[in-house]
Amino acid sequence: MKVVALGVKKGHRLRFTAQGEDAQQALDAIGEAIAAGLGEGA
Repeated sequence: MKVVALGVKKGHRLRFTAQGEDAQQALDAIGEAIAAGLGEGA
């Protein structure tokens, strides 16, 4: 997912939803990616 393509800026709020067997895993992975800075400065 490319958050930059969404035009998201600091201070914006996003809501993610997921469905299916792996929904919680997907949401957890999104949360971890955000907490890690989405690869910024890597």
